Amino acid sequence: LKQTIIVVPGSDYPGNISLKNCVSFLRDGKFVDQKTINQTADEKNATKMLFEKRLTTGERVQFEVYDSVYGFTTKEWDRVICLFSCGEHF
Repeated sequence: LKQTIIVVPGSDYPGNISLKNCVSFLRDGKFVDQKTINQTADEKNATKMLFEKRLTTGERVQFEVYDSVYGFTTKEWDRVICLFSCGEHF
């Protein structure tokens, strides 16, 4: 099982990807407006989301989605495959 990392903005900018809506967008291919998502207290305090997806090649990949890179190690940076940003903010 390949394990990869995706980084999304840490704040909820209208129309962007965040921890709130990343799974529906990245796994399911559906954009959901963050304002319409109700979260539990644990979900609101989460710093990462996990999901798996089977690629068209048949390979299973586990994705870890983070909204902050503070404290990332070299090994974690080596696993980053995508970084979403919003304007000048990273």
